[in-house]
Amino acid sequence: MLHVSSRSLMSLLPLALAVVLPGGCSAPPSPTSPAPAGAAGQVETTTSSAATAAPEAAPDAAPQDGVVVQPDQRPSPGVEWGDATIPAGREIVAILQETIDSGTARTGTIVRAVTDAPVRVGEVVVLPRGSTFDGLLGQVIPAAEGLERGGTIALRWKLVRTPVGTAAPLKAAVGAAAAAPGGSAGLSVAGPEPVVEGNFGGTVLAAGARGEELILAQGTRLTIVLSEAVPIKVRL
Repeated sequence: MLHVSSRSLMSLLPLALAVVLPGGCSAPPSPTSPAPAGAAGQVETTTSSAATAAPEAAPDAAPQDGVVVQPDQRPSPGVEWGDATIPAGREIVAILQETIDSGTARTGTIVRAVTDAPVRVGEVVVLPRGSTFDGLLGQVIPAAEGLERGGTIALRWKLVRTPVGTAAPLKAAVGAAAAAPGGSAGLSVAGPEPVVEGNFGGTVLAAGARGEELILAQGTRLTIVLSEAVPIKVRL
């Protein structure tokens, strides 16, 4: 029989424990350190350009939430155009769109008058209702500077524009002016003056009395007389 002393058993006990418990009494694992950038498990913040690019708006998208879109400016299909001529001497009534006062007006100011009825040559409408005459103020003399009469202005018409998009240059005079409320009651119309070097030309309008300003109130009905024939495109 093998006899083992108690001293030998005590010396073999650590070895037996090491065999039974392979992990031994090693220290507990340290906390896991953060993974370096780019390692597995890192949250990627980069997204593809396709995902972030804003979608392109459709060119003909319908308006939404009250947004006003640009109307179609292309010519209407099937519209026919022709040539017409408004003869010299033709009188056209147009309504002044802004007040002209010889005391405050300035040379070079644009003046506008709009027709309130269509103008025809034969059966063809050459100027639809709402056509605009563009004029230009020439010399303006306030009443305080007038020698023999009240305030005066020189007015020359330069262009007519229609609501259908046509336009034509012109030479025209003011044949008469029907006073509107707030305007001069006794104005006189003289001209058109000849266009010479240093002279603006056009129609000279003056107040009826010395010392008074010439006032053409907004809404004054002006009779515009064509000095020359006006060729213009018309919608058939």
